[in-house]
Amino acid sequence: MSEELPNISLYLRFYGEAFDPSHITQRLGITPTSAYRAGEKTAPLVDNRSSIETTHRRDGWFLKIGPYEAVEIADVTREFKDRVGSATEHIKEICEDLDIEAVVLCAVLQPIFAPAPSLRFLPRFLQWVAEMGAILDIDVILSGPGVNDKALQDS
Repeated sequence: MSEELPNISLYLRFYGEAFDPSHITQRLGITPTSAYRAGEKTAPLVDNRSSIETTHRRDGWFLKIGPYEAVEIADVTREFKDRVGSATEHIKEICEDLDIEAVVLCAVLQPIFAPAPSLRFLPRFLQWVAEMGAILDIDVILSGPGVNDKALQDS
């Protein structure tokens, strides 16, 4: 049996109030993985008891790279940078013009018994994120047997 590895995804996300996500697509020249307007329904969240439906609170646009089964983030950040590439110079300008926020999100789905990933971001990647005027956000979500038992008991 092969060892289960963490799944790592990187996102470039834009959030804000009252902006048209198609303007970002136009200005960056990149097709998003998803874009939505405030008030639109989100995909239902499903747990063991019910299906919960919500709506987006803000307008949004995002590009997703991954998920990749990996314990090192270097290859994922390299592909992310290659994919965003020439659009980099426009990101800070778009945020200022539309009064929105850019976020580089690293999402890790961490199996409870898998080796932990090395989330060491190289200085040149961090500098690149800073030059875009973006926020770096890291989310680690545990998965596996017993992970949600305590949460379900408390609810």
